[in-house]
Amino acid sequence: MRAVRLAVAALLLASCAGPTVSAGQYRAKVTQTAKAMSSIIVTAQHAARLDLDGKLLHTVTDSVVSDAEQDAGSVRTTIESRQPPDNASDRLRHQVEQPLQQATALLTDLRVAVRDNDDNAQRAAADALGGPLDAFQQLSGVSG
Repeated sequence: MRAVRLAVAALLLASCAGPTVSAGQYRAKVTQTAKAMSSIIVTAQHAARLDLDGKLLHTVTDSVVSDAEQDAGSVRTTIESRQPPDNASDRLRHQVEQPLQQATALLTDLRVAVRDNDDNAQRAAADALGGPLDAFQQLSGVSG
């Protein structure tokens, strides 16, 4: 878990450097965002599922999911602070906006479910994170 958090932190730091002045740079920032969000979601889902299977201490699950929620908020803030340099980049911004909103809301739902010990809500939120995860996995190849 610590290695995943360090990788996410490295991606966040890389995405915070300097202004975005070209379409290529903006695509690269969206790719970094998508990769970071994919890691965050997979980590939260894995912790939630291990918890549901009785293979992870509930306090650890709470910590991992809470950290994932905070990390997702940071990633979202970082990309939203970027001004798209052209129309194509603006369209790309719209593509990443919905899964970002959806993922951050679902991570909040997951945290609440974990803290409420609501297994059904926890399972539903972890499963629902698959939608934004698919979107981020597709977006992670935009600058390829």
